[in-house]
Amino acid sequence: MRNLSEQNLQQKKEIYKHLLENKIKVCNEKLGSDPLDIESYFDLSDIAVHSSQFELSNQFLETVDKIKPNSIKLLIRKVNNFVKTGQFKKAYNLIIKFFNEQEKYVDLDQDPNIFSYFSKILLTVFADYQNSLKFCLESVKRFPSFEEGYKNLAENYIYFFGDLSRGRRILAQSIKKFGSSALAESYIKSFFLNDPKLGLNELIKLKNSGYLSESIFKILYFNINSFIGNLKKQMDSLHDIKNEIDEDQFDYEKISLDPSFIDKISLSLLQKKIRFIEDISSFELDQNNKKVFLNKLYYLNLISSKKFFKTKKFIHEFNSLLKAKSIFFKTNFHCSINCSPPIKVKSMPLALFDEQKECIGILKKDKLIHDDFSPIFIIGLPRSGSTLIEKVISGSNDVFCCDE
Repeated sequence: MRNLSEQNLQQKKEIYKHLLENKIKVCNEKLGSDPLDIESYFDLSDIAVHSSQFELSNQFLETVDKIKPNSIKLLIRKVNNFVKTGQFKKAYNLIIKFFNEQEKYVDLDQDPNIFSYFSKILLTVFADYQNSLKFCLESVKRFPSFEEGYKNLAENYIYFFGDLSRGRRILAQSIKKFGSSALAESYIKSFFLNDPKLGLNELIKLKNSGYLSESIFKILYFNINSFIGNLKKQMDSLHDIKNEIDEDQFDYEKISLDPSFIDKISLSLLQKKIRFIEDISSFELDQNNKKVFLNKLYYLNLISSKKFFKTKKFIHEFNSLLKAKSIFFKTNFHCSINCSPPIKVKSMPLALFDEQKECIGILKKDKLIHDDFSPIFIIGLPRSGSTLIEKVISGSNDVFCCDE
């Protein structure tokens, strides 16, 4: 079995090397006949990013900048590279500049996802709720037939402004307009926040109306029962979704419900599986396949952390959680140029977290300086509840906390 796995891995390496060399050769041939072929520069930039050569990637993008500076494809890649390398202020300035100068981008109408994409980055990387909402509103205004824009607008209101009724109303209207299962799924997930029992009733209604497939219904049914706290229904519905989710995710969910299940998992086999999938994923050019491998690695490392915790190997447990966090970052941001959701605050690798936190602090202070704000001072003795009051007040989008 081991020899077979090593043989498959070697074949994967050879295929990867061949595809990579062939892709670079094709790009060079195209550029030889047409030095202004920006798509070839984009391909070469993507190959460089795939191997974490961000400086080389930026060199290709600088060449495109000279040929066609106001390009949406160029802008997305620039922002992504800045975020991945911790240059957050540059990424933020590019996004805001794009909004103010959007009419300069002649290919803007070819990418209806652009406003939603940058809205998510403003939310999850920069905690800039107001500008994120502006991008969402612009998305539905400019692209009224793009369902993702309505989904993002509704989720902005629900999760970041706390306006559940408005967000759900937008989703309910959009479900009827587009008949989309993604919108229906988002609508049901909003009930996880405050009323999962009502959400269960809404889930059944949507299923009966034909807005949800059987597989999505089963997964949502499992999730919503976990918020209701019905352990028996969770266990029953978990077995119903066994064929709908990855086997490693299934094992992780089962461990969460039945901690004794961890004893049936071999740590040595688990680590061998992790190493093998790490090797395979590193030689995978297809981004969809790569996401599948990274998703497996994410859950395998979470299972490893639980196994290490059980054996009281806490340093190994912490390292497994760090690896899972890093993988979550790659899965949600690093894999794709155009389609993947941006990184989230909780998924930021520790190596970039300090830069991100510093950038958010600078942005908040800039708003305090340039906008018409009145200061609020909270004064209290130690252990008197002043920190709790500060957290409650700063939970409003209209309040910016400057720390103690």
